Amino acid sequence: MRTPAAITSHEWWRFVTPLLVHAEGWKQIAFNFPAILVVGTLAERVIGSKRLLLVYLVSGIAGEIAGLAWQPFGAGASVAGAGVLGALAICLLMKANTVPAVLGAIVILGGATTLTVLHDLHGPPILVGAALTALLLTQGLRCEHA
Repeated sequence: MRTPAAITSHEWWRFVTPLLVHAEGWKQIAFNFPAILVVGTLAERVIGSKRLLLVYLVSGIAGEIAGLAWQPFGAGASVAGAGVLGALAICLLMKANTVPAVLGAIVILGGATTLTVLHDLHGPPILVGAALTALLLTQGLRCEHA
């Protein structure tokens, strides 16, 4: 779990290990697993498996950092899954040629901004996933099948 005392004791792995457990039990698992399965499957098709893993981990760590500041005790994979949603939003903006796809991306990114302002730890990873994907696009990533 993510705890301030563990981080101050130099247990740095606690920025990653909370992504592998669910502190709230079955309720959290019942939502997170299907959501990450759907969003992750779409993202893998669009950005590839290696980039999906990169976005998942970097966004997840960003979510754990936000969580440490705003919700110091907890765990769960939803923050990493949120980052993958941000990656999909950027690919929708870059590749989509329909108004609903662009509006969907705008809703995701606007929602992420709102969540961040409200100190919900899911907002920052969505924005980090989007920013990382935008950076990858400048390095030759092509959003396929978006």
